[in-house]
Amino acid sequence: MGNLPKRTSTTVFTIIYAVLFLITFIATLIPFAFLVIVGIIFGKATREKVLRFLAKVWGRFVVYLSGSTVIVHGRENIIRDAGNIVYIINHQSFFDIPLVMGFVDESAKFIARESLLRVPLLGLWMRQLGTFFVGRRPSREELRRFNIVAEELMKGGRVAIFPEGTRSTDGTIGKFHPSALRPARVARSTIIPVRIFGSRNILPRGAIRISPSRVRILIGKPIAYENYSTMRPAELANFLREVFENELTLEGK
Repeated sequence: MGNLPKRTSTTVFTIIYAVLFLITFIATLIPFAFLVIVGIIFGKATREKVLRFLAKVWGRFVVYLSGSTVIVHGRENIIRDAGNIVYIINHQSFFDIPLVMGFVDESAKFIARESLLRVPLLGLWMRQLGTFFVGRRPSREELRRFNIVAEELMKGGRVAIFPEGTRSTDGTIGKFHPSALRPARVARSTIIPVRIFGSRNILPRGAIRISPSRVRILIGKPIAYENYSTMRPAELANFLREVFENELTLEGK
């Protein structure tokens, strides 16, 4: 941006990003219309494959549009052609969802806050992808929704969960809420921990300016149900948080 002050340069970049994002939002109406036609002609399974492909392309586009770079470690830990998988992911930014779609597993469905429905394009995509939306406060209704997620997993689904429940303000790992892990325990899922570094720098919580960042994604080894079946909910939450803190680090990367 030449010799413009950093704050002004970032603001200009954000405006440019917002304009391109809006153009993308309008252009997205075309693929959705195409998906309806695909579903009618070729059936639901083909529509789902096309939708997941578009989700991957969209996720990468949204991230690369910010000027950011992404490096992924541990791709070999993703179990392909298998269901009942729960990705446990730390949460730093709204960009975490496009990062998972574009660089981890486009077939995963999300458990996300209802507030994300109001985010242009992202909310639209997530509704189409079968996202499970929940509120902020525990209730019987939320418990019912978590049980629906468990049913999806037992049918062979893949779900991505942010157990902190909210975005980190400083990049550190927050408390893992035991209730967020209920679907995995009920469905006896294989858990794959995924830690994201650097997404917070693209768009920190409470910020409105977009900044390019170097993002690193660490995909941990799968944790079979047998390895956590005897743990109480709080014990499982603490165990997984320790995995993030002690095993998913950038040391030596």
